[in-house]
Amino acid sequence: MTKMELELKQALHLYQRTGGKKNRKNQAEKMLSFCRDIQRHDPKLKSIGQIGRKHVSGFWRRKACLASSTKLAYLYAIDYIWKIILKRHSSPPHYDIADNSN
Repeated sequence: MTKMELELKQALHLYQRTGGKKNRKNQAEKMLSFCRDIQRHDPKLKSIGQIGRKHVSGFWRRKACLASSTKLAYLYAIDYIWKIILKRHSSPPHYDIADNSN
């Protein structure tokens, strides 16, 4: 387990204990998948705090072929990481919901 994954699991501990357990577990898996994808494409990243707009945009470019529902699930997961864990006030880069090029 990398440092980024450990930081994410620590931040998600309370998140997973409250609310709808099945949905929270799925969202936590999406967040972990997102972090792993970013680390795979930029191995220099060691901490979750190093994730930036460039990494999120690259993630959306790589995942352009996913279904709309899967993209929406990733959007919610990335939004949680961006606003709650990283405490950033801006919105993360996101895919175009109206884009029906799939």
